[in-house]
Amino acid sequence: MLISEFASASGLSIDTVRFYLRQGLLTPKRSSKGGAGGYREFGPDELRIAAGIRTGQALGLSLAEIKRFIVERRSGPRSAGKGIDVMEMHRERLHQRLLELQRLLAYMDRKIEWMKGEGDEPAWP
Repeated sequence: MLISEFASASGLSIDTVRFYLRQGLLTPKRSSKGGAGGYREFGPDELRIAAGIRTGQALGLSLAEIKRFIVERRSGPRSAGKGIDVMEMHRERLHQRLLELQRLLAYMDRKIEWMKGEGDEPAWP
């Protein structure tokens, strides 16, 4: 599929796809269509990588960290140790973020109660 089809299928904008191409995150094959330079043809592998990028971003990984995973995967059999270390580190970050969000939610609940005239004004957490 060509870039516009890939963008639609992956849920990414064409600009984002082009950015990922410049960053080396996506490496589609060149086709003979389109003259000397050829068009880029995206396939199922690029769709999986695009989904992986989105998942990594949702987990809080930077594009540089995601790129390291992609490069490692492209280089052949991977060492589970590196991936486990990175994922455990990010799991801890997500856990800390969850705790912070829970504290903020509890503060917000107390603040709403106070604004309704129920209870004392809460201190900022």
